Amino acid sequence: MYSAAQVARGLRRPRLIAEEINRLYNSQFGSKSYNDDGVDFITEEWDTLVLLDACRADVLRQCNPFDAEVGTRTSRGSQTIEFLRGTFEDKDLLDTVYVTANPQLYRLNNGVYDRGEVDVTFHAQIDVWKDNWDDEVRTVRPECVTDAAIEAHQTYPDKRVIVHYIQPHAPFLGPTAQKHFRGDSLAFDWETREGASDEIVQQAYKETLEVTLPEVERLVESIDGKVVISSDHGQAMGERGFPVPIKTYGHPPSNYIPALVDVPWVELPFERRRDIVAGTRAHVEHDPVEHDIVQERLVDLGYR
Repeated sequence: MYSAAQVARGLRRPRLIAEEINRLYNSQFGSKSYNDDGVDFITEEWDTLVLLDACRADVLRQCNPFDAEVGTRTSRGSQTIEFLRGTFEDKDLLDTVYVTANPQLYRLNNGVYDRGEVDVTFHAQIDVWKDNWDDEVRTVRPECVTDAAIEAHQTYPDKRVIVHYIQPHAPFLGPTAQKHFRGDSLAFDWETREGASDEIVQQAYKETLEVTLPEVERLVESIDGKVVISSDHGQAMGERGFPVPIKTYGHPPSNYIPALVDVPWVELPFERRRDIVAGTRAHVEHDPVEHDIVQERLVDLGYR
């Protein structure tokens, strides 16, 4: 059932009705919690998996600084929550450390809203967003994630490590963002796009990725083992949705068009693999975060 407020919002913004039809169709009226045609990234061969949130494969190809081709894999989600469910649900990952700048897994597993937990056990989970939120740009800068990831590799040398950068997800970084997206508009809404043209948005998005990639290079140079660079989901920039062929922006849920689920997959060259062993759950201090703070962080990232 939909609330009166939701119905009123849909009437004011008909695009939301079309997106809801697409969501219901692709999720089989809510019976699927993720894209079950996607690849299980956990079963792929890697020692470190770098996730660039909302990264398009075609834009990464334009900016690619690595000595490896940018291929693709099919993600299990068109947004982060679906990816988390499809990748982590019911998994015992005591051989894995999750380093993340994205609050969504914490949000799901700490009762911030009623969407159900993701039942996963990591050897350790490092929530970089807790202590490294930059109030000026309203996100976690990529250098903070790199620092935390390098420390995680040093602390847990025999574990797989997933490193989840928030970029190129908005809020954007770089000169175009500084010029066009300041103040409240940093909390970027892909539906309204704050009056910015598609070209400005695309440039700001690309510059955000260009700001982030040197930090990924710094990480790769500091660790050993097989590194794969990918994304949790893509980013729509006007491609048509399905089955209602509306122009789609951002990453709405259960919209499994190529722009959203065909994510980059870059396997970097390596000299040797790390020796990975499972262990017991590591003791890591987890200071709880107030629900309002978590919600503020997600609003900063554009989640309404």
